[in-house]
Amino acid sequence: MPNTTLKTTDMLVVDPRPEDYQHLAVGPRGVNYALDFVTSGDGALRKALNTAFDLWLINFRLPDMTGEELLATVRTRNPNAACILISDIYSTADELSARQVGATLYACKPLQADWLRSLPALRTSTYRDHSAHGPPARPDASRSHAHLRPPSTAPQRSKP
Repeated sequence: MPNTTLKTTDMLVVDPRPEDYQHLAVGPRGVNYALDFVTSGDGALRKALNTAFDLWLINFRLPDMTGEELLATVRTRNPNAACILISDIYSTADELSARQVGATLYACKPLQADWLRSLPALRTSTYRDHSAHGPPARPDASRSHAHLRPPSTAPQRSKP
């Protein structure tokens, strides 16, 4: 029988109230993840120098910067990082802002362990929900036309 190991998903919670996530510290069955907690954007950026996090849970309201500003900085370092922007209370304005700045997802507290378990980012670190903001730009996207393909010339099947 082959020896298989489940990859641990490293998550960073960036929130001035880390106690709001303590119920998530005990990982759900079938998911192997590790939570790290910091209370500021600057603390998150320092911690990220030593650890490549698979998933970022970022509160909109941080003591030293906004969640959007932290997300923008994270994206400059890792354009495909999975980042969820979180509000303390649901807000349409926050949800729209999260979509505009390219968050992977938007959520509001309290996060549920079942919901967290369902996230594809916990199964693979390459997931990013592109439905809200499209795929990440390639570094040479302005010069490349490889994304332009001629229409398919394959015969189309007609309906009976």
